[in-house]
Amino acid sequence: MNYSLVFGLALFSLSVSSYAFVPIDPGIDCTKTTTPVEEALCNATDYGMEELDNTMAELYKAVSKSPGVDAVALKKSQQAWLAKRNKCHGSGGQVASCLFESYRARYIELSSGYDQQHLTGTFSKKSWFIDSVLLPRGKLAVSISTDGSVPTYNSCLISFIAPLKGTSAKYTFAPVVAGKDEKCTINMNVTGSRIDVSSTGCRSSCGHTVPFDGTYEK
Repeated sequence: MNYSLVFGLALFSLSVSSYAFVPIDPGIDCTKTTTPVEEALCNATDYGMEELDNTMAELYKAVSKSPGVDAVALKKSQQAWLAKRNKCHGSGGQVASCLFESYRARYIELSSGYDQQHLTGTFSKKSWFIDSVLLPRGKLAVSISTDGSVPTYNSCLISFIAPLKGTSAKYTFAPVVAGKDEKCTINMNVTGSRIDVSSTGCRSSCGHTVPFDGTYEK
């Protein structure tokens, strides 16, 4: 998948305040970036990294509070992952692609102890993709990224956290977020190999020619 194309087309983002952002690496001073990784993370809106980091913060916090978790071992493993993540190098697009792969692999590692159905992962439909992360206590963190067709080539990124009931997840954005008087509602049927997405009232949320309904597969 050409993730650099998706980054370049990121013209619209709809997210939810339930993502309480907690920086995973508070040691980075964004006024004094010295490495390609720091620059990519500090320019999160340019590369689409902010939602990845938000999800990591939410996942790490939830896992650390789970019963029976060795907090010391978890912290050491997170520090080891950060050290490996910080070795990403190259051009801006190459660093961003490396970081996406690093975060996605870490999601799977952190959720492996309870994600028996393997719901955590990346699901795609041609150039569209969904990042799905199963959080402890049955919540699903979702980011849907799609792009439109000619002549606009608009792009959309929608992120939310929804309760998972069996294989179903549903989220409704408030009208003030979705735009106008519409309520954008997203319904998903989630399995370890595919996610079926349907929506109502969401067409204006992502601009013209940018739908996101359909079947996404690993």
